[in-house]
Amino acid sequence: MRFLLDEHLPTGLATLISELGSDALHVKTEGLLSASDGDLWTLAAKLDATVVSKDSDFLAMAQRDGRRAGLVHLNLGNISNRELYMAVRASWPQVMEKLLSGEPVVELRP
Repeated sequence: MRFLLDEHLPTGLATLISELGSDALHVKTEGLLSASDGDLWTLAAKLDATVVSKDSDFLAMAQRDGRRAGLVHLNLGNISNRELYMAVRASWPQVMEKLLSGEPVVELRP
């Protein structure tokens, strides 16, 4: 499964997701920092990628779109990168299970 990470997330998170066994791209390393949320959503669809973001604007896009696996929403508040990496690492097996079972939106909460 492929993931496209939003600009508000650290690039190291893409590395972590790759280490966990998935293909992960970050908008910064793809040269897309100035792209709008809508453009990123469209690109993710073209790449057959699931968006990973803390931005709640993507929730509305995911609900309208209906793609099988559209969004991993990191609803974790303001936490350090270390805490973010720990939360993602701990919950990633469940995230993948939900996405693979067809849930279009998976939300991580504290």
